[in-house]
Amino acid sequence: GEAPSEAKPAESAAGTAPPSGTAPPGKPVSLRDLYRFADASDWLLLTLGLVTVVISGANQPAQLFVFGRILDNFNLVDRSEIQAQIHFFALMYAVLGVTLFVTMSLQISCFSTVAAKQVRRIRANYFAALLRKSPAFIDEQGGGALATSV
Repeated sequence: GEAPSEAKPAESAAGTAPPSGTAPPGKPVSLRDLYRFADASDWLLLTLGLVTVVISGANQPAQLFVFGRILDNFNLVDRSEIQAQIHFFALMYAVLGVTLFVTMSLQISCFSTVAAKQVRRIRANYFAALLRKSPAFIDEQGGGALATSV
């Protein structure tokens, strides 16, 4: 006999994946489609977030370099020179730590803000699509299920 066919998920009011959160199998969403609701401020925040990611990524190799220089200074002969160099590179290590804190905070803030704005716009569009549906559709789906899906 034939194998039973898989049930296809029903489309929601907006014509996308069902509200349960399970997307039908298919090709992945492109970056352009993912941010189709983004405005200029979102793109600015995404760019700022990307720049801070690059700075944060460059921070770890810089920390390794500074730490290596601190260790190298223990090989110097002049005690006052050792102390001056270690104080300088310890300060540089602290500056790198502050830089990492600032860039990580900025990137989290930028990406979280963009994500929240995107979710709000998508939900508003989904709700507008629900309002365009006939009352019969709403009766079939159940008001609670539709309210939960928004």
